[in-house]
Amino acid sequence: MKHLVLGLSLVLSTTAFAGTPDASKETVAARELLHLMHADATVMESLPRMVESMKAVAPQVPDAFWDKFTAKVDGESFIDLLVPIYASHFTLGELKKLQAFYKSPTGRKLADTSAQIQAESMDAGRTWGMQLGAKVMEELQASELAPPDAAE
Repeated sequence: MKHLVLGLSLVLSTTAFAGTPDASKETVAARELLHLMHADATVMESLPRMVESMKAVAPQVPDAFWDKFTAKVDGESFIDLLVPIYASHFTLGELKKLQAFYKSPTGRKLADTSAQIQAESMDAGRTWGMQLGAKVMEELQASELAPPDAAE
């Protein structure tokens, strides 16, 4: 019994120092990259816009839900979600090269402006989609009003 307790405490203390048991070099590098990319800050800055979009899709959901939802969002848990994805798509060498880029002046500028670029891109995409939808609607209405032989 004494050996079991000693062994268990050794495993627990080793795990505590190592972070997570599967903290491979790729996952550590992916986490550092995501921090360099400001992925945590980007999701937090994008949150109000995302919540407004979700509210529009689900107007029946009470504001209290969205308040609690927003309060529970944290950037580090978002990074936790992304780490295995990045670690599975990039080698350690590639992650190190990406880190070097994000440490460069251009990479820092990209990281610092990514939330704003994302917001502007979403607005542009929304406008583009609305314009395209209006054009398709006009074309459909015009074809429905046209005489049957006009389409031939």
